[in-house]
Amino acid sequence: MVIIMNQKKQNNFEQGSPSARTELNKAKKSRTTTITVGVVIFLLISFFVLTIGSQLFNRFYRPMKTETAFYYENTESVLFNGVYIRDESQVVSEEFADYRNSGVIAYTNKCGSKLPPNSVIAVVYASEDDIYTKQRIAELNEQIEILSEANQFADTSNSVPGSVRDNAQLEAFAGQLSDTHLRILRNINQCDYERASSLKNEYLSLQSKISVSKGLGFEQFEQRIIELQTEISTLEKRLSGSGGVIRELTSPESGYFVNNADGYENTLKFNDVAGITRNQIEEVISNPTLRVGSNVAGKVIDDYKWRMAAVIETEKTRAVSAGAVVNLRIGAYPQPVPAQIIIAEDQGDGYTVFVFECELLNEEFSKKRVVSVRLLLNDYSGIRLPRTAMTFDEDGVSGVYVKNGSVLIFRKIDMLRSEEGFIVIAHTEKSGYLQLYDDVVISGRNLYDGKVVS
Repeated sequence: MVIIMNQKKQNNFEQGSPSARTELNKAKKSRTTTITVGVVIFLLISFFVLTIGSQLFNRFYRPMKTETAFYYENTESVLFNGVYIRDESQVVSEEFADYRNSGVIAYTNKCGSKLPPNSVIAVVYASEDDIYTKQRIAELNEQIEILSEANQFADTSNSVPGSVRDNAQLEAFAGQLSDTHLRILRNINQCDYERASSLKNEYLSLQSKISVSKGLGFEQFEQRIIELQTEISTLEKRLSGSGGVIRELTSPESGYFVNNADGYENTLKFNDVAGITRNQIEEVISNPTLRVGSNVAGKVIDDYKWRMAAVIETEKTRAVSAGAVVNLRIGAYPQPVPAQIIIAEDQGDGYTVFVFECELLNEEFSKKRVVSVRLLLNDYSGIRLPRTAMTFDEDGVSGVYVKNGSVLIFRKIDMLRSEEGFIVIAHTEKSGYLQLYDDVVISGRNLYDGKVVS
């Protein structure tokens, strides 16, 4: 009854005079504003409390973290494109041009091989099948040679199987076999499959000699030789006329032969590097191969010594100058190559023209004109840790805290260098200093020597 009466009063009030309705609207707006201001104040206070709370949490709550001290190696280097400069001459043969369309040409030597004048550089076969057949015959002949050598070893051995002499031979051959196996795996790991394959016959020879030392039946070798000779006879019948060979091509020049040419053989000379410019080097890098005639069968490099021109940012090479001996990491070659800087000319535009000289020539270095190179500037090694691990004792000695069981121990350090967010520490065996595989504290609070931690 009371509710109905109040509702009626409200309705009467809202239906009353305009001034009454205005007062009612003002009251509603006032209540809305009060609520909004209250919410804003509440949010501001909450944000302020959370900010202060998070700062206090970060300052006073620092859970202890550790990291194992591992050995670290690094090399500071500069990457650039290098241009090979060598004394070279093209091997020009009109026969080569003729046979390119009438047969299949197979080169007989690896790139970079030293050849005397008038050496055979390529053989023209009637078909690709003839090439594969000749290669297979050569492989079988090598196996026959290995087995024949094992037979001769058996004939000259006067020892009785199982004697002390045989055991000594067996041990020696087993050691050589293991070494050869490791070399094969190492070459495969370095992606040098050609060198790994070249060790195949050496491995087979050692296996055969081990069999002889164990006194196994030598008649097995003789039977295998007969089988290989039969296979060779069958393959020879498959060859085209003249044993599949149409013609042999020779080079009148002596030197290190390469089975391709790029057109720069007559323009980039070993002794013409004194005036080489940045524009010339960059032009060769942009166009590493020029037009070569169809009668060019390859080229001959006069000497094993070569030079390399490059353009490198001056800021990155202030640590080196002309006359210095540096190491270069060239292409995919696994070992650093020592080279001397014979020219280092600052161009005044932020770049320096370098010319390096080296005395190592192989297949990898002889085939290309432009190659990706790393100039190795600074090698360093040690123990690398986050900078937060570094601290000082009461005497101002730099060090780190190491977790030894449930106790913290202060270890001294000799810092080698500081990097962004990290430090590199010298590796030493001295007592009281940080050691490899120590459990180093990299964050935490209230740390001290002898503190017991969980």
